[in-house]
This record gives sequence, C-alpha cells and structure tokens, in this order.
Amino acid sequence: MSSAGWVSTTLNYIWPFIFVVLSFIPLYNNDIKRKTPIWQYIIYIILLIYSVNQEQMCMIVL
Repeated sequence: MSSAGWVSTTLNYIWPFIFVVLSFIPLYNNDIKRKTPIWQYIIYIILLIYSVNQEQMCMIVL
C-alpha cells in the first residue's frame, strides 16, 4: 500500500470493498425477515453505485 500511496490505495480498493459489503445489508435483512427502512435503501444504492465504478468490485457484485 505504501508504494502507490495511502490515499489512492484506500480510495481505489478499500472503500469500494467496504461499500459493497455495506450495500448487501438489505439482502441480509431480507433473509432474517427484518424490515429495512426506505431511507436506508437510498443510502445503500448510492454506496453500490460508487463501488461498482471500480472494475474489481463490479465483478464481485456480478
């Protein structure tokens, strides 16, 4: 991580991965029969859109 720089590495790899994991929370809530508020869906969609702009995360989601 230090050769490419901490900022570029975290923005390109770590944050998109975290956002993908967070965007799957509604699926988990659906599995355990918990209701997800509509405002959280909006946040999760924004996180998913940001994260799938990275090629690696797009392939993980697909």
